Amino acid sequence: MRIIRGLSKLAVIFSALIHSCLVAEHPTMLGPQLAGNGSGVVAIWSSFNGAEFAIYQAKLPLSGSWSSPAKISSSSTNCLYPSLAMNSAGDILSSWQKASGAIPDIQLAVNTFSDITSTIITTASFFGSEHLSCGAPISRLDNAGNGTVIWEGRSSTGYLMLGTECTTSNLRAPVVTLSGINPQHVNADLVVQIPSGTSFVVWQEPINGLQTIKAASLTIDAELIGPVAISSSANSSSRPYLSLSSNGNVYAAWWENSNPYSTIVTTAISNSLDVSTSTISLENVSLIGPRIGANASGDILLVATAILSNGNTAVATAVKSGETWGGCTILSDPSTTSVAAPIVHLNDLGQGVALWQDTSSANGIIWGAIYNSGSWGAPTQLSSPLLNCSAPALYVDPSGYAVAAWIAESNTEGTAFSTQSSTLVSFLDSWSTPTTISTP
Repeated sequence: MRIIRGLSKLAVIFSALIHSCLVAEHPTMLGPQLAGNGSGVVAIWSSFNGAEFAIYQAKLPLSGSWSSPAKISSSSTNCLYPSLAMNSAGDILSSWQKASGAIPDIQLAVNTFSDITSTIITTASFFGSEHLSCGAPISRLDNAGNGTVIWEGRSSTGYLMLGTECTTSNLRAPVVTLSGINPQHVNADLVVQIPSGTSFVVWQEPINGLQTIKAASLTIDAELIGPVAISSSANSSSRPYLSLSSNGNVYAAWWENSNPYSTIVTTAISNSLDVSTSTISLENVSLIGPRIGANASGDILLVATAILSNGNTAVATAVKSGETWGGCTILSDPSTTSVAAPIVHLNDLGQGVALWQDTSSANGIIWGAIYNSGSWGAPTQLSSPLLNCSAPALYVDPSGYAVAAWIAESNTEGTAFSTQSSTLVSFLDSWSTPTTISTP
C-alpha cells in the first residue's frame, strides 16, 4: 500500500503505537471509506488536526452537497484505520483503531444518517490488552441493525482473526476467535448477507508451509460455521477479497503464486461454505490484488494489477457472464502508467465502474473507467495532477449513482491534506470536478 508523502513524518511520531498492520487494503490508515443507501452517502476518514489523529464523518444527500465534517472520536487519542457501514434505515456502524496507549484498541460507534453532525454518539471499546494488540477493523451492517466487526489480534506467538456480532443498540458483544495463530498478518475481508444477517469472512492462514485461504460464516446468534480451506493446497495464496451480490450470493477472489506467473482465483461460496472455483490468467503476466463486483444474474466484473515485462503495472480486467469467463485484457495504458489499488463495482443492470491510482509520476493520480453495454469506456483522470492522492474509495447505488473519494496532499503546501470526492450521476455521464470535503 502506498502511503502518500508528507504523512511519513507524522507516522514516525506514532510508529511505536501503530504496531499492527491493516487487516486488508480496506480500510487504510487514514481512509477515506464510503457507505450509502437511498438517502445518500457517508464518508469517514482520519485526519491530523494539530493535536491528534481524529475520526471525521460527513454526509452527501443524493440531492445536496457535502455536510461540514463532524469529529466523532474522543479527544487526546490517536484514531486510525476508519471503517463504516450504513443500512437502508440510515443506521451507521463505524469502527477504528484507537492508538492512545502502548497497545492499540478497537473502538465502535453508532449514529444515523440524519444526526451525523451531532456530537452525541454511542461508542464501545474492545481492548487490545485482551489480545496484546488490535489491528485495523472492518465493519458491516444488515438492515435489521445487526452488525459484524472483525479485526486482527496480535498474540505473543503471531496473529489471529477476531470478530464480534453486535447490534446498533448493544455494541459490546462477546468476541469470537475465527482463526488459528498465523505468523504473518491475516489479510481478511468481510461481507454481511442480506436479509439473513449471516457474516462471511475470508483470510490467510498457513497450512504445511503455504498461505491458504480460509472461510467461515457467523450467524447473528454468533454461531460459527467453519473455518474451512477454500484455496488450492498446491500454491501459496494471498489477499482474499469478497463481493456480495444484491440477492445475497457471496464471491471471493485472491491470487496464487503459480510458477512462473501468478494467477487469479475466483469462487462462489455457499451458505454451507461449499465453493466452485475458476482461474484467470494472462500470458507472460503476473496478476495480483484482484477485486470483483458481482450482480444478481451471476455476472462478475474483475480488476487486478498486472505486472508487465517492462516493469510497469497496469489494470487488467475480465468479465464472467453466467458460467463463462471472457478473456483477460489490459484496461489502462501499459506503456506510460504504473497503477495500484484498483477497485470495481458491478450493478444488476450490467453496468460497472473501476477506479485506480496511477503512481507513475511524482503524484498519485486517480483514474476511472465505466463499463456499459458489455465494454469499457476510455479511462478518464479524476484528480488533479498537482495533488498527490491516496488509493480511492468507491460507493455505487443500484441506480448507478457513484461517489469516489480520496485523500489529497498539496505538494506546494507541504503537508496540507484534504479529503476530496467526485460524483458520477449515472453510467451515461462523466465524473464531476472533484469537491473538497474537508481541510482540517
